[in-house]
Amino acid sequence: MSAPIAPLHGAQGHGTVVLPEGTDARVLQAARRIADERLANVVLVGSAAELTAAASDAGIALDGLTLVDPAASPRTIGYVARYRERRLVSAVVADRLLR
Repeated sequence: MSAPIAPLHGAQGHGTVVLPEGTDARVLQAARRIADERLANVVLVGSAAELTAAASDAGIALDGLTLVDPAASPRTIGYVARYRERRLVSAVVADRLLR
């Protein structure tokens, strides 16, 4: 049995965890556990088809997890802008993120 995970914001777990490597079985296991223990909202970033296939291969249900495909999401530009602000990323790097 694995060690307990501490809630992100007290016992209520009101935080959000965004996981860009959602096709990795270990990431999917962690996402499922975080959601099941109601520690935080979980967002998996990637193609819905790839995320679904990876979860199926790993035997992990995606219910209760949010899937965001950056290629199809109208919010991607806003996410990149916010990332750039918070991380002081150059415009060149931000442009690469949008490709």
